[in-house]
Amino acid sequence: MSKGLLIFDFDDTLVSTNPVFDAAKMRFVSLIRRLTLDVPNLLEIVNEYDKQLVREKGFARDCFPRALVRAYKYCCQFHGKQADEQVVREIENIGWWVFDQPLEVKEGVPEVLPALRENYVMLLVTKGDRKHQMTKVQESGLDRYFDDVFVVNEKDATLFSSLCWNFAGSLRDCWSIGNSIKSDINPALCAGINAILMRAPTWDFETEPLLAPVPEVEKMYEVRFILEEQSEETG
Repeated sequence: MSKGLLIFDFDDTLVSTNPVFDAAKMRFVSLIRRLTLDVPNLLEIVNEYDKQLVREKGFARDCFPRALVRAYKYCCQFHGKQADEQVVREIENIGWWVFDQPLEVKEGVPEVLPALRENYVMLLVTKGDRKHQMTKVQESGLDRYFDDVFVVNEKDATLFSSLCWNFAGSLRDCWSIGNSIKSDINPALCAGINAILMRAPTWDFETEPLLAPVPEVEKMYEVRFILEEQSEETG
């Protein structure tokens, strides 16, 4: 008999994603400095353009490359120079580079997920471009541990509540596990289910204060311990 429902995030919860984007941003900063086009708070400018594009286009793959190009053109304008099309192409390549990097499954994930699957219904819910996210999930080899995989534009309380009722028949013993307070934790709390925050880097778009205290972990092994303790307390 299932002990409940686990709803996992993907990026920076099960696989490392943010460090690849950080590496690309550092390559962009180095290029801007070589071109003597540096401006104050350059990375904040990149992040603001990135968030603006996400609001305009959703989580499309080209948001990040476009954000880098907009930041470059801002730098050119700041210094009174014309943008160079060859440089634009080089910057676009830096942005697209992140999508060609091999996935790094986080420590403990390949051991913990199959153990949890023995006792829980498990869903993977991730935001982003559907084709790209599904390709990543399949490449990671983690899809075999989940009863279903969902790629969504946003995660909100309605989504979490619907998943819990559809897959568990109630809100009882349902958990959301992820690294984003905005997408994985607060909406789950609003839906009336449990949550575990995976402490991992996330980008500015996903930052907001916690609505209530939740268990916080750094490794997937700790998630298993928390669930086991909870099961013993309620069992």
